[in-house]
Amino acid sequence: MFLIPALMNYAIPAQNIQQAESLIKYVNPFIGTREMGHTYPGVSVPFGFVQLSPDTDTIPYEKDGKYNPEVYRYCAGYQYLDKTIVGFSHTHFNGTGHSDLGDFLIMPSTGPLQLNPGTADHPESGYRSSFRKETEIAFPGYYKVFLDDPRVQAEFTATTRTGFHQYTFPESDSAHIILDLVHGIYNYEGKTLWSSARIVNDTLIQGFRLTSGWARTRYLYFAMVLSKPIESYGYVNADKPPYRGFWRRFNLYQNFPEIAGKKIKLYFNFRTEAGEKILIKVGLSSVSMEGALNNLRAEIPGWNFEQSRANATAAWEKELGRIRIKGTDDLKVNFYTAFYHALLSPVIFEDVDHRYRGIDQEIHRSNGFTNYSVFSLWDTYRALHPFLTLLYPGETSDMVNSMLAHFEQSPEKMLPVWSHHGNENWCMIGYHAVPVIADAYLKGIRGFDAGKALNACVQTAENPLYDGISDYIRYGYLPEDKGNNSASVTLEYAYDDYTIAQFAKAVEADLSLDPALRKSAAEKVFTFTRRSENYRNIFDRSTGFIRARFSDGSWKKPFDPLSTHGQGFIEGNSWNYSFYVPHDIRNYIGMLGGEEVFIRRLDSLFTMHLDDKFFAETEDVTRSGLIGNYVHGNEPSHHIAYLYDWTSKPWKTQERIHQIVNTMYRNKPDGLCGNDDCGQMSAWYLFSVLGFYPVCPGSTSYAIGSPCLQAATIMLPNGKKLEIEATNLSEMNLYIEKATFNGKKLDRPFLDHRELSDGGTLKFLMGPKPAGWNP
Repeated sequence: MFLIPALMNYAIPAQNIQQAESLIKYVNPFIGTREMGHTYPGVSVPFGFVQLSPDTDTIPYEKDGKYNPEVYRYCAGYQYLDKTIVGFSHTHFNGTGHSDLGDFLIMPSTGPLQLNPGTADHPESGYRSSFRKETEIAFPGYYKVFLDDPRVQAEFTATTRTGFHQYTFPESDSAHIILDLVHGIYNYEGKTLWSSARIVNDTLIQGFRLTSGWARTRYLYFAMVLSKPIESYGYVNADKPPYRGFWRRFNLYQNFPEIAGKKIKLYFNFRTEAGEKILIKVGLSSVSMEGALNNLRAEIPGWNFEQSRANATAAWEKELGRIRIKGTDDLKVNFYTAFYHALLSPVIFEDVDHRYRGIDQEIHRSNGFTNYSVFSLWDTYRALHPFLTLLYPGETSDMVNSMLAHFEQSPEKMLPVWSHHGNENWCMIGYHAVPVIADAYLKGIRGFDAGKALNACVQTAENPLYDGISDYIRYGYLPEDKGNNSASVTLEYAYDDYTIAQFAKAVEADLSLDPALRKSAAEKVFTFTRRSENYRNIFDRSTGFIRARFSDGSWKKPFDPLSTHGQGFIEGNSWNYSFYVPHDIRNYIGMLGGEEVFIRRLDSLFTMHLDDKFFAETEDVTRSGLIGNYVHGNEPSHHIAYLYDWTSKPWKTQERIHQIVNTMYRNKPDGLCGNDDCGQMSAWYLFSVLGFYPVCPGSTSYAIGSPCLQAATIMLPNGKKLEIEATNLSEMNLYIEKATFNGKKLDRPFLDHRELSDGGTLKFLMGPKPAGWNP
């Protein structure tokens, strides 16, 4: 079992030692770093923009003019089984199924200078290095590894906007620091449109690069400060433009104070004594080089690496301490690692002076809120954002205001769909900023303008430019001949529309708001409630499945409810998506033929066999994430195990929750059954282990599952506590026999947000037989 070794050896201040022993040691950053998880082991602070981590290969996005599927494994730049490290870059995504970033890679080296990264099979052919797993240590706020080839120990910590490197060199008269402005994740020829660097003095380098990848127009600036003066330096530019202008009068490539181009790599030369440390601070900014330097100076003014590392670790300890649980060590590792991963995104995307680059590429200043980016909303609206709404209402308010700023800056006048680093990348479907905003408002968050927020939701949902919305409104569904993934799009639009209706209803009922706004909101309730029923228009009663249909009303044929390809669904099949009506479950049960049919269908989903051929063309679905035909490794299924709560057999939910928790989350590098997707997979685990889950964000209800821990104390942001107790819980005793909240018997398998946020004690008496608790 993973526990980080001997934290006492890392000089954590005395006042933090006990806390670090109790929680930090249970975080294993290597969970999910092998195969499907797409997590990284490097350093960040909660919601930190800088996510400094090793990259273990340079797999290109395309090969022979085609998509290279091997690049998918490197969405986070790192694979656990790799034996070489290319270098350490400052930006990463946690757990995504597509990628970008990997900015400003730094690598120490010794001996003859090499500026090509080399290959994994022959690391000696470039600046990459082999390493041994036993030298690699990671825990929140700290990463360390020994690089075998240059004989350099590398250590890292971070603040919100600055990465802090510490390299311990051997004796050498040819030590180097390499700064690669070409390297990137999901890289390809021409992705770096331009880059520039200036040697301001013998310890300060500043620059930027402009890339066009998943983010089409992404500017990022850096300031790099070294603790040891540079003796000499130089550059290479692998790009050979036909026009060089009159810069050709200079020797640009050795000891010249500036360089610019598309394929720039820099090197800085030193002589080092045995055991000498070279420290490097790298500040980032989306605004300017000056902003990057100001961020660096504000966040790490000195050179005390140990203090900065202790500060980062203490920041994690503080956040993890919001929930204290009682359970096995393995459970604690999985739980606190999930909590850690859940706080890696969204990220703070503004300088210390509150300036940031908007999606209009103009420089803005946040006013009364902190600007955030990295909104993987198709994934995170389901559990990650409800988790943040429960525990981080202040940050959630900032995130909503960030979405509203995005809307104002958007040429299309859209809320974010999937946005990062001042860009909309338009990934996935739906308009799922809407349920995040509605959920926040319905759960009492009032740190944003309700009128502006409702208007942004409505304009987004009526935008004729976006993904078949005009046809969806015209036909009551998106026809397959009018748009791709039409059945999935229709279902998700209908759910999003429901949340707009609930938001509008809450605005209408708020007597403190302007009467004109309330009247306008009332009109929206009717419109979007009607639209929320559009799922009915693609339900085929003859087969009992949701199906894609054409604009003439005919069904798409041939129909295969098991196939994930060519059936009108995205990253799923009809079997799974036919359970996606989270906002109208009781009526949908009736459409399916009643409770008996519904339960039988759910049972079949979990027990049937799904042949590999049915998901062969979907890289986000793999065998490791399946239970029967239930796909826990991808988001569309995440609510399904809780649907038994809407029947007379909620014990079946309890059974399935324990099965998923015990098989889909393990304390191993390949312990995640699918992409963590910016914390969504982790947030599912957090809610489910605690015993409840938000099946329908945009309502205030949570479905009760089955607690998987003996006890938990949640420190709520209003100063109250929510205590959870599971008496007699064991491997056999996974069924709820009795449940009480604040001493009163629970006669329903649901909890309301107000109950939870007011604090109190939620008690479960667990037993070995199903149906002991029959609310």
